[in-house]
Amino acid sequence: MASSNCQLTARLLVLGCALTMMVGSASASTTHKVGDSYGWETPLQVKFFEDWAKSKTFHVGDVLSFEYRPTASNVVVVDKAGFDGCTSNATPEAENNGATTYTLAKAGDYYFINTHGKHCEYGQKLHVSVA
Repeated sequence: MASSNCQLTARLLVLGCALTMMVGSASASTTHKVGDSYGWETPLQVKFFEDWAKSKTFHVGDVLSFEYRPTASNVVVVDKAGFDGCTSNATPEAENNGATTYTLAKAGDYYFINTHGKHCEYGQKLHVSVA
């Protein structure tokens, strides 16, 4: 009888630990520095940010951290049409303080551009998909 109780207790303990690990990992979020060490700057290659995003996995609750030179760039959230056409209804000063963060609050596609000059056309735009 004591052996059965010990086995049951051990199984419950293992199950409890497994559930705790699953819940802990599900609620953990990651902060992604956009462009890694390059930052949110006009890239040398038009597909730089596209390639950067392909190398990452984004989850609900993750944070995008855009770091850039204040007033030289900005971060504007747009829809797919704005992304494709590099257009926005927002003012260029919307987010231009040099350190913009954005939380990926739900599953779906997110689009960001820089509206200064031709920066977007030169590749300073980002699309991420959150599963």
